[in-house]
Amino acid sequence: MFKAIVLLLAGGCFASAAVAAETRGDAVARYEIRSKELTLKLSADGRIVGLRVGAKQLERGVVGQTLLEGCRPHGDVAAKAIRPGGMEFTWTVAAGKPADQCQVSERFRPAKDSIRWEMEVVADGEPWTVPLVLQLQFPATAKTRFWTAWMHDGMTWEDPLRAKPMSTDSWPYGPYFHRGIVIPIASLLDEDHDAGVSWAISPENALLDFTLSTSTAGEVEFRFAHYRLGKGRVVRLAMDLVPHEADWRGGMRWMVARYPSFFDPPNPNADKMSGCASYSGWYRDVDYARLKKMGFAYRWEASFDWPYYGMFLPPVGGTETWMSSGYGEQSTDGQSHKASFVLMNDRARQMHANGTWHLGYFNVSEFGTQLKSIDVPRPNLSEKDSWKDQVVFLRERIADGIWRDRQGRESHEGWSGAVIMDPAAPHYRASLLEQARRHVEKLPDSDGLCIDRMSWASKEPGDWVKPVNWGGDDGLGWYEGRAGRHFSVSWKSILAGLDPIVHQAGKVIFANPIMGYRLDMMRYVDGYYDEVWRIGPTASLNGTGLLAIRKPATLWTDDEGWLRPDPDAYFQRHLHMGVYPTVPFPKNDHSIRPDPWADQQYLDYGSLLIALRGKKWVLGPHCVETTTPGVKVNLFQVPGGYALPVTFGGRAAFAAVRLRGIPKLDRLRCAALHPGEDQAAAVAATLEDDAMKLRVPLKRGCAMVLLRE
Repeated sequence: MFKAIVLLLAGGCFASAAVAAETRGDAVARYEIRSKELTLKLSADGRIVGLRVGAKQLERGVVGQTLLEGCRPHGDVAAKAIRPGGMEFTWTVAAGKPADQCQVSERFRPAKDSIRWEMEVVADGEPWTVPLVLQLQFPATAKTRFWTAWMHDGMTWEDPLRAKPMSTDSWPYGPYFHRGIVIPIASLLDEDHDAGVSWAISPENALLDFTLSTSTAGEVEFRFAHYRLGKGRVVRLAMDLVPHEADWRGGMRWMVARYPSFFDPPNPNADKMSGCASYSGWYRDVDYARLKKMGFAYRWEASFDWPYYGMFLPPVGGTETWMSSGYGEQSTDGQSHKASFVLMNDRARQMHANGTWHLGYFNVSEFGTQLKSIDVPRPNLSEKDSWKDQVVFLRERIADGIWRDRQGRESHEGWSGAVIMDPAAPHYRASLLEQARRHVEKLPDSDGLCIDRMSWASKEPGDWVKPVNWGGDDGLGWYEGRAGRHFSVSWKSILAGLDPIVHQAGKVIFANPIMGYRLDMMRYVDGYYDEVWRIGPTASLNGTGLLAIRKPATLWTDDEGWLRPDPDAYFQRHLHMGVYPTVPFPKNDHSIRPDPWADQQYLDYGSLLIALRGKKWVLGPHCVETTTPGVKVNLFQVPGGYALPVTFGGRAAFAAVRLRGIPKLDRLRCAALHPGEDQAAAVAATLEDDAMKLRVPLKRGCAMVLLRE
């Protein structure tokens, strides 16, 4: 029998109903793959033709197939059994040219708590590409709910923890400004039977670009683009079908357990840095005691000490000075100041002396200050002093890192006229790693680095800088008919290099994920300070919050206007997502500064924010729910117990909350913190079977319930 291969409509939409019916037909199940709670039924040619979930034997007429867009089958499908308890299917497809043929293999095998689905595509001949499309269709009803790790459009916040009815929609991975998903997962939920299935794509895959699409008919599609076929290359994709309860947490619980290195901070000390943060270079007359009452924890250094952008830690001795190109609050003329490693380390030591933390500034994808041209005469500099001239250093030491468009041109669209750079280029990568070593050696009192501007991971259509450097070759992708290097590949390369240097020194790596909201890029990241920028504060909150399920995260606050007209809503959505806002710090750079009204809002919510320090999302089945209209709840494990934010209660005096599946639930004592209140309030709690019912008193629609033994 032929493997089902169909030509999709342009734009990656689903095949027409007629074509879908013709290719799927009424295939009979020939094989079964069984894991603990899931049975997958396969036809003789390897199509998915059925699925059974859980002990309730919930049957689902799920159908699924693998497509290479525009390709046609060539020959029969070979099927063979593989251990343990799996099946492998192999077939050949051909594209438009006779030479464009490839062999496709799919393997389905049981895992501990899922069914593993692996795909390989191998092709000879000259390089070419077609989208790899994987489809499943579930028998959706009006009660079927869908969830993914989505960000949302616009400035009006939507709760990303709420599953929705099936719709005809699509989301790119790594959001293009407001839209997209940040974790590669799609969950279908049947609340009537308390059953769900998640389709989880491995973040260990070499992911380039893909889109998740759904339809009202229950179709779910992952469409992977740009993989380079030909020359004997093997393209591999791995994913799992995961059974669980009808709760979005089920799929995420599996993802966190299966891929902990993408969710847990490589340096656990990062949890101590949970809190509000600042982006400032001001160190004089700072009331740290007052700031800490607002939840302040660390400063991302904004003193602009570099001699030019990209040379953040120059190759000089510990006491040697240089003139900065940035303005900085340490300057005497508002434009530059005398910098040294001694000065920089003294600032970090001052933060520690005040019980707070310090992160140095770093960037891996931009170089130079107001570099309008690199075609200028060379000054008379020795090799040793070549770093003192940014053009000389760029041309003679790190020119391999210049990001090129299809015509071979560089871009000066970086911050302050910087040239866009590719951190996977060998010489530029080596220069960045050497700067990281200087940070470890010369700034022992700093707690690590925060890497700015992942902006080149995805860009709006039409922008000059694409996520592909046509001056490099990642060996994985084929972009608009030629080789290139995807920024996600470059980011992973430089982070893998920074990992041993920074983490073995006991320091942390934070990242500013704007435009780079992708789980697969965050393996070596300890935490997030999200600048938000043009993407909008609400979409960024959701994206960073979901990436930071087990990591600390802080979100930008531009000014006190972002708190208006409803400061309670502003703080409560941060509490709901476990993300901290930027604190009103003196001389904050393009972010909120002290203001009597704004300061009071932070002081009102300070104790509630502090209660989240070191949080890890609880992802147990139906672990927290409320029956009070409009109210939102989430549950975090924190050192010593749990923190339960109850938010958006409006004028309600109380909220009814139920907890399930929490260890030692009968030993937990409950109290509630309220905005603007100094004393914790009592919370009435009753035990019922394996659940605890809480009657939570609300103030300003909110409470932070603390659960301790």
